[in-house]
Amino acid sequence: MKSETSSKILSAAKKVFSEKGFKKATVQDIINEADVARATFYKYFLSKRHVFSELMSSFLRNLYESTRNTVVAENLDPDLLTGKIHEGLAMFYRLFLENKDLVLVYFQEAFSADPSLYALWDDFDRKMSNLIAGILDSGIKMGVFRPMDTDLIAKAMLMLFFQVPYRVALGGERGVIDVESMAREVVSFVSTGILDGDFARTLAEKAGSSHTIGEGW
Repeated sequence: MKSETSSKILSAAKKVFSEKGFKKATVQDIINEADVARATFYKYFLSKRHVFSELMSSFLRNLYESTRNTVVAENLDPDLLTGKIHEGLAMFYRLFLENKDLVLVYFQEAFSADPSLYALWDDFDRKMSNLIAGILDSGIKMGVFRPMDTDLIAKAMLMLFFQVPYRVALGGERGVIDVESMAREVVSFVSTGILDGDFARTLAEKAGSSHTIGEGW
């Protein structure tokens, strides 16, 4: 577990990076914000790049684990599967918004300043793709989703999930973001292409409606 001092430095670094960006931020800025000695900073972190890497690693790890813990459940009822996907996606978007300044710095500056930082995203992308593929496999076995190339579809879904928060939420296209509504719209859009036909008709019958498959989820 990280010490209270290292957590203090990380919190200060997040504020500095969010306000100044990756390139303009300095170790001295972080030291000043954290109110610690330079020697104390270097006791825990080797450089500005190191502390930024720790921040992003922690964020991406939390994003993955929170999404996984929300979506994955034992003995899940088929009727609840799409609802769990919506819940997990809403959690995903919520965490993006809570850390949007840091994430924007990562995408807009850190890659070009230090390409090795891309490895963090590459690992996260792989884990998320595997998670989604596993959910799709489970849905196929339950008869909720149609047969498909789950690895390919998982990558396509993940790209869509990333683009929505980046363009709409992080890009500032909307002043007020309703993550529940945003997740519902995306899940509804995706579900029209992956639901098993018989299961979709059963859902419509249960809802007592003949509207478009996935509408209102």
